[in-house]
Amino acid sequence: MRSNPTVPLRIWRLRPWSLNPLMRPSDRWESVIRSLIVVVLVLMVPVAGAIGTTTYTRTAEQIKVDNAAKVRVSATALADATRAPSSSPYHDGGYQASVRWVRAGAEATGTVAVEPDTKSGATVPVWLGPDGKPAGAPDSPDAAVFNGIGIGLMVLLLSGTVAVLLLWGMELVLGGVRNLRWESEWRRIARPIGT
Repeated sequence: MRSNPTVPLRIWRLRPWSLNPLMRPSDRWESVIRSLIVVVLVLMVPVAGAIGTTTYTRTAEQIKVDNAAKVRVSATALADATRAPSSSPYHDGGYQASVRWVRAGAEATGTVAVEPDTKSGATVPVWLGPDGKPAGAPDSPDAAVFNGIGIGLMVLLLSGTVAVLLLWGMELVLGGVRNLRWESEWRRIARPIGT
């Protein structure tokens, strides 16, 4: 025979509307707050999904617009590739070279990222933005997927963190209330030490 009740039975016994006279008011409040937090966390799942979907849609459209404005041209390297300056000691700046290209009959020059083995006179692909200046390669549509999933997971993580902090704060407050009540009850029934 089992000496301890099952988990579902213990949860059922903690319901706030229980008629058990041994259930303290702080236990009832704790049960109500825990129930509300569970309901809010369950409701946050579709909210996070909706936010992630909206982010994905907006990012995918932005990537589509940005990529449509970029044009690929062939440029000629004017010098060998050199190491690009890095903004951080933990990030490799890659390699860069000065290049020259012709677009719509106009010649232009600029410094772009290249492969490390690029030599002077080599043909280098360059992506130009709508202003005719070098821009990065077109972004992959997969970036929108990762952005949407990341934002959705971040919303879930933040709501879970807030829930844990609320539970922790509730435990501190209600634990303090219980301790004060136990202390006052103990003083009523116990004699002072030494008498």
